[in-house]
Amino acid sequence: MEIVRWGLRVLIVIAISVGWRRYRYPGGWGFAFSPAYAAERTGLARVRRELAWRAVRDWGRRTALISSFRWQA
Repeated sequence: MEIVRWGLRVLIVIAISVGWRRYRYPGGWGFAFSPAYAAERTGLARVRRELAWRAVRDWGRRTALISSFRWQA
């Protein structure tokens, strides 16, 4: 019975991974998994990562700026 539970856990992880990849690269199975679009997926992932870092950096700067105004008041 324990092996069935582990098998079910593995299937759940695989389903979540496939769903996440389909969510990140919409348009169908080909766009999400085909080697023909690997370069586009890599470029898209790089741009998304840079955008996320930029958003975090800007948020940090705004937060630091707001906190410095609070201390001066």
